[in-house]
Amino acid sequence: MGSFAGHVLPGAYFIVFGTWLSWSWIYSHYAKMAANKRPRKYCKAEFLLGSLLVFLPLTGIFLEQFVDNGPGFSVMNATTGNFQDINNWSHCSMYAYFMIYGCLTIINTVKPTQLNTELRNLLMCISLFIEGFLFYYHLHAKDMLEIRIHILLVYAIWSGALFSFLLVFVDKTPPPPLKKDKKGGILGEEESSLEYMPLTTCQSNEQLIEDNNSTNTKSSTFSNQQTVVDLLYKLRSEIHTSTTATTGGGQSRHSLTFLLRMALGTSLILQGTWFCQIATILYPVHGKPWDPEEHANTMFVAVSFSWHLISIIISQFIFSSLFSKLLARK
Repeated sequence: MGSFAGHVLPGAYFIVFGTWLSWSWIYSHYAKMAANKRPRKYCKAEFLLGSLLVFLPLTGIFLEQFVDNGPGFSVMNATTGNFQDINNWSHCSMYAYFMIYGCLTIINTVKPTQLNTELRNLLMCISLFIEGFLFYYHLHAKDMLEIRIHILLVYAIWSGALFSFLLVFVDKTPPPPLKKDKKGGILGEEESSLEYMPLTTCQSNEQLIEDNNSTNTKSSTFSNQQTVVDLLYKLRSEIHTSTTATTGGGQSRHSLTFLLRMALGTSLILQGTWFCQIATILYPVHGKPWDPEEHANTMFVAVSFSWHLISIIISQFIFSSLFSKLLARK
């Protein structure tokens, strides 16, 4: 990454990644409000996103290993016996976590369950934490300007990790609908036929009476079991309904999930734009790099970081308003 392209390419990746997530979450939020269901286009976009999140990090790993005299998947130098190309291995470690996140995104799209949703958010949290962790210990023997701009990058990364961690407890997959029979009753476990079939045709009257009593007992037991199953299913439905009513039709939790998602998307875009800003500070295409000894340069990077953040927040509000108006017309 010690070049202009080495900072701009991951910056572009995180800008596209954060923008894609933000726009898909905005679309899903307002589409649910309009149609009260999960749109199919959103599911297709998530599947495509997961595929890209597997392909792009995998490509990045091979580029780090084989381009510009990379280590070629060798941690130790065969001649000296020392560790080699530590930066390349740090970047490959970051890519590997996001690649696994892409795999979970595909799985959650194909089979959306509560566990898969929680695992996906948890892995996003771990991926961002590891990225910030590696960048934090990447600053040894650097000048003050470079330390400052990378510490600000770590702030953007770890804020996204925090929002992802909160989503683990807030982002909930709706429960599957309760199955009903043709008469409107709730189906429980598979019903088995308990019709009485005599083993022999030559039975005494006492045996027939005993068998009839046994059949009535079994039928009564099955009826009681089925009643209990129906009550349990109805209780689950009533609990879900009461929870939804308590949270104002589910809007409170849904709104909190939406806000945390938008905050995560904002932190990802901020990470990408700040990568590009670092490239212009340390490796400008035109002109000279910023003077690390100039105190004003070190102070101004914090101001520039705040400008990046407020610009992204304003753009998120604008696109959210546009999506809400466009989907309200449909």
